[in-house]
Amino acid sequence: MVRIMIVLLVLGSAFLGWTAYKQHQRILYLRSALAPDGFVPRTVASIQQNAENYANYKDRAATDQLKDDDPSVYIRGLAGHPNINIGRVEVAWKGSEVGRGISQNDYRIEPTDAKATFDRRNIANFLYKLEEDSRRVKVTFVSLTPATKVEEGGRPQDLWRMTAAISTRERKATGPTTR
Repeated sequence: MVRIMIVLLVLGSAFLGWTAYKQHQRILYLRSALAPDGFVPRTVASIQQNAENYANYKDRAATDQLKDDDPSVYIRGLAGHPNINIGRVEVAWKGSEVGRGISQNDYRIEPTDAKATFDRRNIANFLYKLEEDSRRVKVTFVSLTPATKVEEGGRPQDLWRMTAAISTRERKATGPTTR
């Protein structure tokens, strides 16, 4: 009976030694993870940085005037702005894919009235406001032609016909990845 007790005590102490060793390994791992340049502080710093980035992106998106699904509403709204006075414009859209998961939308802007002429200041204000009010919009093309022919040595009027193009790029929405 004593021999059985000795065998059971040796087996029990071996099991307790093994569990103590595993717990010691776990404590060493947790101490290294909590060390000043360990896993936990790096993860906390990463979460804080991502939270700040998210807040910045959210603030920028809130101030972006190009919120509508149809950017032509944004363009037409700016064309009718009191400081711009471009009036009614035609907006032609063309989309393309420029990279993996990135689509580019090009919009050609022309006045509805083909004979409409504008002051350079109004055209400049229009193009400036397009880019200023939305970070996604970039003016990519501007064509200005004089409203009247100028004789040699004559002074031109400051009236122009305008055609412009803008581009927006956005990342296509992707679904969750499956394995």
